[in-house]
Amino acid sequence: MQTPSAAQNLPQGRADPVLVRPLALRPDVSYAVASVDTGLVGIATGAELMAGGIRINPSPASRAQVVTFVEAREETP
Repeated sequence: MQTPSAAQNLPQGRADPVLVRPLALRPDVSYAVASVDTGLVGIATGAELMAGGIRINPSPASRAQVVTFVEAREETP
């Protein structure tokens, strides 16, 4: 299964976040959203992510930001 991801190249010196709305996620599935640079961002449904998007904050370490969306699985006892 391929992991959906988004990559955004932010202009140098940009101080404000960029809103990215992923496409083609499954609306009823929960996704763990993670930044390659900073780790887990949170968990949301595909419907929430496609409607509200995610904010990508500029990083002094890199102009490129890579975000992954991995299906979140519930743990069973």
